[in-house]
Amino acid sequence: MLIHRKPNEPLAVYIDQMQWINLGRAYHQRPDGASFEAALKKIQNAVQKKTARIPFSREHVLETMKMGDAARRQRLAQVIAELSEGWTIAPWEKVNPVELTMSVPKAFNKPPLINSPLVFGRGIEFAFGEPVHVRSIIDSLDSPIELKKRMAIQFLAIILSSPYESLRKPGIDNYNARMNATADDADRIRKLVRNHNKDLRYRAFTARHVYDFFRVRQRELMESLAQIGLRIDDFFDSLGKDGLTKFFEDMPTTDIMMNLRNQRNNQFEKVISANDLNDLSFLAVAIPYCDVVITEKQWVDLAKRKGFDRKYNTVLLSDLAELANYI
Repeated sequence: MLIHRKPNEPLAVYIDQMQWINLGRAYHQRPDGASFEAALKKIQNAVQKKTARIPFSREHVLETMKMGDAARRQRLAQVIAELSEGWTIAPWEKVNPVELTMSVPKAFNKPPLINSPLVFGRGIEFAFGEPVHVRSIIDSLDSPIELKKRMAIQFLAIILSSPYESLRKPGIDNYNARMNATADDADRIRKLVRNHNKDLRYRAFTARHVYDFFRVRQRELMESLAQIGLRIDDFFDSLGKDGLTKFFEDMPTTDIMMNLRNQRNNQFEKVISANDLNDLSFLAVAIPYCDVVITEKQWVDLAKRKGFDRKYNTVLLSDLAELANYI
């Protein structure tokens, strides 16, 4: 079991885009935000006392960019910047290779090559898995000088609001096209096994995930094996089916991604959408590495069905109001 909270360390709370919007409604005192005012005050108090952090992710940035109304983007960006204080969560494709490097020696009872991935950082670049370019802005987020800190937060809010339409729209149009094409492809593939029994579908979905994993992570796998004196043939010959299953279960982001996606694939009454892929991308990191995750009810139900709340010691909620019980 992963133990998230350490003595004197803030609680890591991940909330999905819809809940950020709800907090924004309360922050800007809109009538439809009245029911979220209590949660907002709790979060503001916890952030101020440093007892909780509310990181945002790459998916939050992109979803905010999608908003065509510039004023609406600015209002939401202000809330995200203030409540997050610039804390962000790494994308799964940055966390997953580190987990692989950790899991390979463990599978062969060897000492670990690395202890843990860097999941939380500061700034938009970190959320996209990129190096920080303006270090002074990041450092100012923790400045004891209130004016300096406020200026850094305002700078972050401006960047989050995507003020330059000539850059925002082409970028987000391209992103939407790629994500929609990927979702269409995923939906087409799962329909190929729709008429087979559940067990056969599960094996087909899992085989595809495993194939994609080794195709993408082949270099990292071979490098990790080489560091403990093994080759790729040793990996498959020694582990067998049970060993491979344990290997994937020991990588939290892969464990979450494969299992939630398998369950979602069986919901044939719902078309796979780009939003589903975005949700899976952030949940794969948030569930195993955050203390509290607030997201759509369908994901909470599917994650609890697999016991991920117990396995990763994570509180899973679909109602923002319930957060008051934990911070």
